[in-house]
Amino acid sequence: MKTVSTTKLAKEYLGITPNELWTALISEGYLNEARKLTEKGEKSGGIPKTFNDTDYVAWPINFDPLKRKLIGVKDIGAEWGIPAQRVNRLFNSRGFIEKATLGWSLTKLGRRFGGVEKEYTPTGGKYVLWPEETVFGNKHFDEIMSTMGSIGEDSQSHEDSSEEKGPVKLSQGRYKTKDGHFVRSRAEVIIDNYLFECNIPHAYERSLPIEENMYCDWYIPPFGMNSSKPVYIEFWGMDTEKYLKRKKEKQLIYRKYPELHLIELEDKDLDDIDRVLSSKLTQVGINVANT
Repeated sequence: MKTVSTTKLAKEYLGITPNELWTALISEGYLNEARKLTEKGEKSGGIPKTFNDTDYVAWPINFDPLKRKLIGVKDIGAEWGIPAQRVNRLFNSRGFIEKATLGWSLTKLGRRFGGVEKEYTPTGGKYVLWPEETVFGNKHFDEIMSTMGSIGEDSQSHEDSSEEKGPVKLSQGRYKTKDGHFVRSRAEVIIDNYLFECNIPHAYERSLPIEENMYCDWYIPPFGMNSSKPVYIEFWGMDTEKYLKRKKEKQLIYRKYPELHLIELEDKDLDDIDRVLSSKLTQVGINVANT
């Protein structure tokens, strides 16, 4: 079975901070106060290892000392009043899970929110369980519930890209696109209309599933596309000092999460939007010719 370090287990598989995991491991007796493996830790799959003369403990990727209550999509669907299949589609549209040969497998984004991948013994099919306290009470899952019927389903979301403001009302956007989005500039009309004309499902101003409170300009889900990964588009259309500072901050955040596939556009790209955006979409696995 695959094992990972305590830090990696916390960040990528349990969706918590390393300090939270260290505390749980010690309080539950898997490690002693010196962070050395105990007999209980060994029985739970912990393995002492050394890297570059540094001792550490590796854990199975499905090890959860927090003993959280894990629930499946049937339980989530029952709470939200929708079928389990639709829960999977919604989670897939946000990049938390992806289609497996049989069933659904967990993505790196999904691991950040505590998802645990399981396997049906007879068939080898995969499915994902979620911590109950994460699904019911986490802002990203609350947003999925509040936008049911949006991207990848029946309509699309209109949310504010400014972290200082609340949800945007349609009347606050001055320019209407072909698919009914109200955007903030004529430049954004060009980009949104291109996505619509190419039959690419997209949401305008969608929050990112990360720790930081940040919105992208456009979000393209993996659901129904050639790409199995979600894609985020940012249009850098201003050059004020404040705007450029925020642009740099957002670029750094995207680099922090390499699983967020980013497309960046500038004013000069609008003159040849068909060629430029088509090329950039192809690079992230979306073949415009086949959409």
